[in-house]
Amino acid sequence: MKQFFKSIKPNRLFRSKKSSLKSPPQSNSPSSSSSSSSSSSDFKFDVVSAFKLLDRDNNGKIDRYELNSVFNSTLSDDELREMIMEVDIDGDGFVTLDELQAVGSIFESTVHEEEDELRAAFEFFDFNSDGGISAEELFLGFQKIGDDRCTLEDCRRMIEEVDANKDGFVCFHEFSRMMNVVPR
Repeated sequence: MKQFFKSIKPNRLFRSKKSSLKSPPQSNSPSSSSSSSSSSSDFKFDVVSAFKLLDRDNNGKIDRYELNSVFNSTLSDDELREMIMEVDIDGDGFVTLDELQAVGSIFESTVHEEEDELRAAFEFFDFNSDGGISAEELFLGFQKIGDDRCTLEDCRRMIEEVDANKDGFVCFHEFSRMMNVVPR
């Protein structure tokens, strides 16, 4: 659940488009079915847990007062009302678990897309495909994109700052952490 709260920014969660909520995207990719099945069920569990945490009076609906408690009373009534309206599919002025799960499924797809982009960026720098980016590979990557401001020594410093296990390479997990994205 901590991962859910770290990855979801309430403003982003409650600022989705209603039209997208009515038909959450479906993945037809066979490669995503087995690996995303476990993470998908974990994500749904996190959405349910988050809903229970927000639904302070346990009536099955989140109102703007309950939502305001998440923001420590920093939003105006109009802002809260607007956030609720963005997720409130049936227009009753509340967010139900079903509505929150619909938003969650859209967010989950976005997270997977961001992680795929992050993986592609990592692979761009990992020239020899050994699962680690060396200072030399980072330097070559910068040269390849036309950024000649970074020297090899700069790249060594960057790798050293991110290299948690001090093996001289940045693995995907370290790269993800550096980019503030939690890998699947």
